[in-house]
Amino acid sequence: MAFVAVGTLYGVQAIFLGVLNYMPYDFSAPSEQNSVEQVEKTLTNLHIAAEKSDYTYYTDEKQTTIHASEYNKIAQLFGEKSLSPKENTAIQLQETGTNHQITSVKQVTIGHQKLAITAEQSTGILPVYQGTFVVPDAIPLKGTATNNTVWVTRHASEKQKIKAGETLADNPMITSVAYTKDTTLKGYAPMLFIGIFISLVFLVSAGSFLYFRLYSDLANDTQKYRMIFRLGLSRKELKKMIYRQVGILFFIPLLVALAHSVVALIAMYHIFSLSMQGAAIQVLILFVCVYTLYYFVASRLYFQSIATSIGMAQK
Repeated sequence: MAFVAVGTLYGVQAIFLGVLNYMPYDFSAPSEQNSVEQVEKTLTNLHIAAEKSDYTYYTDEKQTTIHASEYNKIAQLFGEKSLSPKENTAIQLQETGTNHQITSVKQVTIGHQKLAITAEQSTGILPVYQGTFVVPDAIPLKGTATNNTVWVTRHASEKQKIKAGETLADNPMITSVAYTKDTTLKGYAPMLFIGIFISLVFLVSAGSFLYFRLYSDLANDTQKYRMIFRLGLSRKELKKMIYRQVGILFFIPLLVALAHSVVALIAMYHIFSLSMQGAAIQVLILFVCVYTLYYFVASRLYFQSIATSIGMAQK
């Protein structure tokens, strides 16, 4: 359970930060006068030079669409590839920085017109939570229009961007990527610390229990190995036997714990549609390394105790 708890906390944090890292803009707000003026005023007061662009996209119950000219305006600002779908065709967008991919389709219907999908393009410009398509400007779009303005600050420091985001935090319609990332890290740090601390306590407790389990049999093991030593057992052979004995005691519970953790994490990721396998593997590898180090320390100390007890000379 310790593995699962830390793996989950670390994985959720990695997902949030991964999505934020792929956002090409620094600030985003609805293209309404009050929000735009608030961002402009804040950037000016903090002496932050920024480039901005606005765009409009349309959303209905089934899909999101944007004209090629609108998409290319912001693509040019972010240095991304411009898209030019030909007549009666469209380009499907997939979100960058996530393993959650929208199902690819071969055609899309806009109004009464069917457009063939000729390509797919990964992007962080638009939120892609359903089928999202770039279409020729000649196609009339329907649905709810969303007008956004985005800003890019190429020379501002991270500290300046966080300060600007903190100033704008009272307006929930304005997004500051640096400030959101900073608050995410600060919010998860205490939980992650508590999770790791409790997990290490359980890990050390389990290792200590196994270690003292060994020492409870020290007298019997000493007598057994003394008899074998009298038959000509070498120090190298004794070390090999003891390390194998301790390894069985240590690693069988570890394998059971890993199997439980892997199954639990996979089930949870499927239930919540999360992609955190990379983070979970990192956490499991870290715990295995700590546990393996503890095994070598315990094996060495136990071997030295047995060797000293049976009078085996140090080589």
